[in-house]
Amino acid sequence: MTELEEVGSRFLDDNPDLRTVQADDYPLQIGLAGLREWGQTMDRGRGFLLVRGLRTTHYSDALSASIFFLLGLHLGRPMRQNEVGDMVQHVLATSDRKYNEPGTSSLRIRDGLSYHSDSSDVVALMCLRPAKSGGASSLVSAATLYNEVLRRRRDLTPLFFEPWYNDWRKQDPDAPENTYTSPMMSRVDGVFSAYIGGTDHPLGAALS
Repeated sequence: MTELEEVGSRFLDDNPDLRTVQADDYPLQIGLAGLREWGQTMDRGRGFLLVRGLRTTHYSDALSASIFFLLGLHLGRPMRQNEVGDMVQHVLATSDRKYNEPGTSSLRIRDGLSYHSDSSDVVALMCLRPAKSGGASSLVSAATLYNEVLRRRRDLTPLFFEPWYNDWRKQDPDAPENTYTSPMMSRVDGVFSAYIGGTDHPLGAALS
């Protein structure tokens, strides 16, 4: 805890370029073994973890964000969150618009989101101020989805590993193209991963 606070404070004071900063610039000697264990849990274990204990009520939002970014920096390579180049996104419910309304930003609404995958190997969320009600999060196991399709319709499983078209502009209004392609599932170096859209995705038809 102390190490994260000290290194996070230095990170905040230095204000490095988030696009180019390296983990070696801000080593975490005490917490390194724990971070490696986290990585193994996500890649080859249950696929997710819940971290508790950060004293965010005592930190500024900026220090909380610094610690959050540092943890991600030591777990992998940060990627931009949109075409504008933001490396960190803040989720604030400021609108009563519905998720399916054109032009709605999922980062700003109170409406619930359907199950979906983000286009990265690891997704992290840090809660600074919980809502008075609502805001519950839940997960679905992509490996379980694959195994269920394997059980019901084995002939469909090769399709998961072929390219699928995704609506890019719906995800990001500033996207340079209307669509992009990506397989729904992949295996790289023995690690299984999935990238699946919302509940209206064709996978739903395979499971129905």
